[in-house]
Amino acid sequence: FMNAFEKDESYLDARFQMARSYAKLGKLDQAEKEFNKVLMQNPSRDEVLLELAGIYNASNKADKAFNLGKQYLAKHPGSLEGLEILGIASAVNNRYDDAERYLMQTLSVDPSRTKTKLELAAVYVSSGKGPKAKSLLQELTRTDPKNARPFYMLATMEIQAGNKDKALEIYNTIMANNADETPAAYKSGIIHIENKELDKADKIADDLLIRFPKRSEGHLLKGQISYQRKNYAEATNYLQSSIKISPTLEAFYFLGLCHYNRGELESALSQFRKILDNV
Repeated sequence: FMNAFEKDESYLDARFQMARSYAKLGKLDQAEKEFNKVLMQNPSRDEVLLELAGIYNASNKADKAFNLGKQYLAKHPGSLEGLEILGIASAVNNRYDDAERYLMQTLSVDPSRTKTKLELAAVYVSSGKGPKAKSLLQELTRTDPKNARPFYMLATMEIQAGNKDKALEIYNTIMANNADETPAAYKSGIIHIENKELDKADKIADDLLIRFPKRSEGHLLKGQISYQRKNYAEATNYLQSSIKISPTLEAFYFLGLCHYNRGELESALSQFRKILDNV
């Protein structure tokens, strides 16, 4: 898309798809900038409103997302996508009753919308309606077992309830449904670390490193295992490898702790400041 765009700066479709690519990569500021440029070039391109609203919701700019949802609904009355945007924006702003109302309104028209059900389940979790969330998520795991997100949400609920063994079962189910779902393997490894079962975690980490050497989860998990074993030099190497592939707050945190335990205080501060810059 960049190559196409360099040949013709007015190539609107290239800019639109480039913006969507930035969004998928998590580069939200760049995506927002490009979507706004598309709107400036063609204000009547309504699908950009939905894309941009999604960026705003993901960036905690819920008021902007809500306004775009209203704008879209004014042009497309009763649009399910527009109602969904309003529901998500309300949830981001902690207006859970409004969020539930908009999402339920969406589902009343199309009861099969998986994304809307997931957003509604998240609203139930945030508003303290755990049983409703669990019921909805369990329904989704039955009707759409290849969709990992409801399984992850259920696992998180089980961990919060202190049911780590149940969460492990769920992560194993995710991996059984899709062997490429490396975050499930990583999260199961973290539970084993918390349970002081470092050998079990090590086995998972080694498997990830063998099968997915270019993904960060194996390196990150191995780094945390080495840290628990007080092998700070080895942990540092694994954590740095993880950061090169995909920087995460966990990696910066444990890398900072490794530097701290080795007496490298300035380097430790540098890692912790990176976290504070993000959060």
